[in-house]
Amino acid sequence: MNRQAAFLFYIAQALFVCLFPNVGKSAGGDGGGFQLGGSATFASDYVFRGVSQTMGRPAAQASLDIEHDNGFYAYAWVTNVDFYPDAEVDDGARSEIDLAVGFVADIGDRWSIDTLLVRYVFPGTRRDVNYDYNELISRLRFDDRLGVTVAYANDVDGTSTESFFAEVGASFELPSEIALDVSYGYFDLSSAYGTGYSFVTAALTRAFGDASAALSFYSAFDGSEQIFFEQAEGSRLVLTIDVSF
Repeated sequence: MNRQAAFLFYIAQALFVCLFPNVGKSAGGDGGGFQLGGSATFASDYVFRGVSQTMGRPAAQASLDIEHDNGFYAYAWVTNVDFYPDAEVDDGARSEIDLAVGFVADIGDRWSIDTLLVRYVFPGTRRDVNYDYNELISRLRFDDRLGVTVAYANDVDGTSTESFFAEVGASFELPSEIALDVSYGYFDLSSAYGTGYSFVTAALTRAFGDASAALSFYSAFDGSEQIFFEQAEGSRLVLTIDVSF
């Protein structure tokens, strides 16, 4: 993934929105309605792009989101984090807050585009530590079954260096109302840490009304061991229980 490819992807999405200004409106919607929602989640591990953000420990998470009929939305999401093993010097980070604004648009009956700007905030870090940064993310999906995601940050982890991210994924419906999601991603952190890394994900999810349970397998490789502590990288199974309201 390079800068030119990422920018071309963003420009293509902007052109779609300009050419089809009404594609993001819900069928039959009047364009004037807001919806407020949220979720509460327990996870046996908080994994972000294939790597544990809690040193393999459980995480409690919550979100609050608002969306408009015309496709615009915003959300706030919070979780606990732990980036350093107990024996290492502590950076003070105990929580992560993600603040995002975005726009999702349906193109015909089968395609959708979702573009959002996320601000990652890590309060409580030591005075000499700053992980906060912004990231622009774009997702292109077909039939809610196939998807491509790209992302760019110009100050990843507060290092004043850029990062690129790309992921491809697919979703399948299995018997007993179980969904299977698989993906492969690459996170280019070479400017900040001298290398990037690849990861794979496979998740089985079952919905129970407003709740859902997921069992996910993650494996990070191809450079992850050079960036993260041993407790954070490698392969892991994660159980997640989510309740939406």
